[in-house]
Amino acid sequence: MLESIRGIAIYSVVLFYDEIADIDRSSSEKKLYSYAGLTPSIHQSDEVEYHGEMTKRGSKYLRWVAINAIGNHNRFCPNSKISQYYRRKKEEKPTKIARVNGARKLLQAIY
Repeated sequence: MLESIRGIAIYSVVLFYDEIADIDRSSSEKKLYSYAGLTPSIHQSDEVEYHGEMTKRGSKYLRWVAINAIGNHNRFCPNSKISQYYRRKKEEKPTKIARVNGARKLLQAIY
C-alpha cells in the first residue's frame, strides 16, 4: 500500500510500517495525528480557545518521516491532491507550518 504512494522511498516505508505497526490500533485519523505529534496545542480560558504550536508528543520518528515525505511527494507527484493542498498552504502560511499540514494530509491518505 505505502509503496504505491509516489515520493515515499523504501526507508520511509519501513519507518511508517515500524512506527504505525497496526493501523487498527488508532481508532481515528485524529488519534494517528496525535500519535505522530502533529496536532496543535490547545489552551482554553472560559469560552476562548487558543491554538498553539504542534505538541510534539508521540513518535518523533513518525513525525520526522511524515514531514520529510511530504517534500518528496510534492516533488515526484506534483498533480496529486496532497501536493496541491501542500502548495496552497505554503502560499498562505510559513513553510514549516505548511509541511506539518501536508504531513497530516499524507497521514490521512495512509490511514
